[in-house]
Amino acid sequence: MPQISFIAERVAFVFSLLLFAKGIRKEYRLFFLYTFFVIIIESIGSHMAEDLKIKNHTLFTFACFFYTLFYFYTGHFMVQSKKFKKWIGVFSLLFLGFYVLNILFIQQLKEFNSYSFIVGYIFLIITSSFYFIEFISDDKILTFWKEPNFFIISGYFIYAVITALLYVMHGYFAYLKFPSKNFYLISHQLNNISNGSLYLLLAISFLILWIRKK
Repeated sequence: MPQISFIAERVAFVFSLLLFAKGIRKEYRLFFLYTFFVIIIESIGSHMAEDLKIKNHTLFTFACFFYTLFYFYTGHFMVQSKKFKKWIGVFSLLFLGFYVLNILFIQQLKEFNSYSFIVGYIFLIITSSFYFIEFISDDKILTFWKEPNFFIISGYFIYAVITALLYVMHGYFAYLKFPSKNFYLISHQLNNISNGSLYLLLAISFLILWIRKK
């Protein structure tokens, strides 16, 4: 039975085709490339692990780096405050710096660079909070179901919170050298939920953008 995330990624990709309708900002069309890239990377990673029996952590270390920068970029154009935009730019640079240091001196490429993404997702949570602060101070909160950016940022927020917590817990168990089968089972399910939520919320936002410009 296909996982929720597997189905959600493909639904988001199909719905991203709607972003090429006239009147939709060109920045949103980057989500077509993003969802396409996600499916390709997931397919390659699955083939490496299941068919070739080789580790795919390096592939995802690089792929998740670009995903995270994409989240910062899209979050940047969705907030209005110049102060918030400036902070998101700072977060992007700090994430980039820590990512490079992690690859060179800490986790390197011997394992998935979870430390980098814990930092990145904490910054993404703050970035999402910037949007929510602006959102609740506006009358749009009364019609949130008409706001595509609300669903996009909500997807980022849910994904970042769950994934950052999972990486922290994974590091904790690894440090204690105390593997927990129950944790890894729960971790797998939560990862499926976080990814599925992200791509389903993206798909909803793409549909809203299309309907609004019809």
